[in-house]
Amino acid sequence: MIESISVTNSNNETLVLPLSNPYESGLAVKSVTGLGGEKADINTTDIATIDGSIYNSARTTERDISISLLPIYTDEITIDEARRRAYRYFPLKGKVRFTVTIDGISYYTYGYVEKNSPSIFAKQETINISLLCPDPNFYLANGGVISIFAGTYPKFEFPFDNNSVSEKLIEFGLTVFRQYNNVFYSGNVNIGFTINIHATGKVTGLSIYNLKTRGAISIDDAILTKLTGSGIVAGDTITISTIKGNKKVILFRNGVETNIINAVGKNPTWFELEPGDNEFGYTCTDGASDLEFKIESLTAYQGV
Repeated sequence: MIESISVTNSNNETLVLPLSNPYESGLAVKSVTGLGGEKADINTTDIATIDGSIYNSARTTERDISISLLPIYTDEITIDEARRRAYRYFPLKGKVRFTVTIDGISYYTYGYVEKNSPSIFAKQETINISLLCPDPNFYLANGGVISIFAGTYPKFEFPFDNNSVSEKLIEFGLTVFRQYNNVFYSGNVNIGFTINIHATGKVTGLSIYNLKTRGAISIDDAILTKLTGSGIVAGDTITISTIKGNKKVILFRNGVETNIINAVGKNPTWFELEPGDNEFGYTCTDGASDLEFKIESLTAYQGV
């Protein structure tokens, strides 16, 4: 069951609208539409010699969210103040973060306010708000995907308790080293992700694979040397983003960021996480044990 909706404006101010108790905010949620899956545009081509058509591609359209609010007069908030509050948190043309909380779990998306229109002279005044969301997905607010192949999992938490004076029961961290790992993705929309690589020594011939599709992204050591003066060395951090609209390969060395997307090998596969199990691995000609390797991603849903 939907517990509340909330909006965060560009000043990082948040207005929470509980569905069961509108008197704190002075704004009751009358209705919200546009929370389910959006329409898909399917592109096909007609062929004269066959029945039907041939599938070319598909895309999900942008999301439209319509919100109807009812100003409520309370001892602390007048109708005028409630209306001005709606203007403040839903500023026309402004970008806002829109969040829906269902059974204690929050999902968010970003949209632009294209309408904030109160019916001031109506018998029962309502405020009609329309949000246009270029990205049609909702994202899990707390809990994305973090998969450490090689590196250290933090384990130490407060409060802590060591019930032995002879045994070492408290773990500050857990060091793992795996060149292959299964990444479980609980979302229902394919999504790009970020690969974070940190070198503690010299590494050559780095390649990353999707074990299911056999797609790969590799780093060309010769081109990297031309761009930066050397291949991968101790202290280097490489960030690879496969997110649509934000694909990049960045090297962070000695406090300087360098775009090294030209050092990516030929015909790279820009990976995506699919719902369920995803198997990835990496190989190196030399220095595999000198890498810390981690995959991070948001969790996306086509609707709430």
